[in-house]
Amino acid sequence: MKHSKYFVVSVLAVAACPLWAGYAPTATEINLGQFPIDDYFSTNGAMLPSCYSGYTIQQCVKYFFNNNSSSQPYTPNNYVGQGVVGVRFFFSVDGGYSGSTPWDSYGNVNSQWVTNLQQFLTDLKSYGIQYVTPTPVLMDGNQWGYTYIQPSPPITNCNGSGNLVFLRWMPFGFDSTDGYFPDCQGFNDAYNSAIANPDFWGWSPFFNLAGSVFGAIRNSGLQMREFDVDQERDVANFTVTGRLIYDNKDSTDVLGTLRSLASSSGLNPYSVTFSTAAEQSSVSGFSCGSVYGDSALIFKESELIAAYAGGWSRIGNPNGSNTVNNLTCQGDPTGMISLPVTYSQPTVTDVHAYPCVYHPSPGTTCDQNQDTTSSALTMYTDLWAFLQYRNFTTTNVMMIGETQPGQSCDGVTAVMATQNVNGYEQSTLYQALTNGYIPNGVVMRPWTNIEVVPPPYGSGVACFVVPGTINPPY
Repeated sequence: MKHSKYFVVSVLAVAACPLWAGYAPTATEINLGQFPIDDYFSTNGAMLPSCYSGYTIQQCVKYFFNNNSSSQPYTPNNYVGQGVVGVRFFFSVDGGYSGSTPWDSYGNVNSQWVTNLQQFLTDLKSYGIQYVTPTPVLMDGNQWGYTYIQPSPPITNCNGSGNLVFLRWMPFGFDSTDGYFPDCQGFNDAYNSAIANPDFWGWSPFFNLAGSVFGAIRNSGLQMREFDVDQERDVANFTVTGRLIYDNKDSTDVLGTLRSLASSSGLNPYSVTFSTAAEQSSVSGFSCGSVYGDSALIFKESELIAAYAGGWSRIGNPNGSNTVNNLTCQGDPTGMISLPVTYSQPTVTDVHAYPCVYHPSPGTTCDQNQDTTSSALTMYTDLWAFLQYRNFTTTNVMMIGETQPGQSCDGVTAVMATQNVNGYEQSTLYQALTNGYIPNGVVMRPWTNIEVVPPPYGSGVACFVVPGTINPPY
């Protein structure tokens, strides 16, 4: 546990400037949401609502990214033409509504799935994409239509209030009475005390799948920006998910093995990591210090690097913290736990940031009537302080792995994207980038979703236009 003053003295001044013409040298990538790898050579139909129903999914990808006006399908608004250099996409591991089934019922990797993935990545490379970030969906199965195992006799959750269900590839259970969240939510010792999955496949199927993904990236000629093992990981409230780093019940070094597999394919092993979600303050521009000495706006990122550090570093909910304007401020490490291993930190710091003023209401956590510029300025300035404090300035890509999309969808408005970039350009993070203090760069990834999520998992209504206009502001 590292304790220090929260704000790091910066050598950079905050420039109070309006939105500039372009935010170079910031790089822009795009999120595609869930991607139907099973159906890559199949006719689209109504699967991707922004694409002609008679195209194949492969032709839709060409429509989204192809920058050659003499070749069809083509759109002048394609993402490569707008400056996008990288793509992040989700893939389901158990079919469901999203059309991605990489395993058979025994955990063997589906060769046709790998062939489809290989062609998708090769096509992206041919259209000018340089970087890719595959993101397997290992949890959130109730939202993806996964098949849970319900053991007989039932197994109760860690506090005895309900029954657990299991996924074959995950080393712990999920609470069927509490939104299918991982077992022992809020229990700091869950990493040690939560029951192991009695029907667990073991880690070989996942390692084989990851190796196939890494090989497809290598063969495509793309660079792996990162492998987001499980997105928006929250090891504070769910310390049991530390088993995705080191499985103490199965005595398996998960992160170390994934890094070795990436290295074997000629990819950067330290780009294997987890993304985290930033917090939002209910007061514009407010932040405070967390138990880790970083900004409470990025509490989950601080927690993640503490999990990697193991030993003296602690994870879980801090003792004696105060909730101030929706942020977990201060506290001490009493009662927090550590993982039994120590890893080198990744070279990608991936924080999903949708700066806004927190206001919980149906369908949104953002007050859509308040300007988000000040909140964005604070978020990105605090991220620069984090990079300095943790000595990541010269080693890490600063990845804003999801951010405001520039469309009025998912509880944000189109104007918030411009306000987001305005705040970023006034921050010390942007000033550090333009002055050469972050040599590996800053990347912004506006969110989009190419598929319609059907009921009961979603509204069944198309919201995003793909490809949408992201330049400007990105």
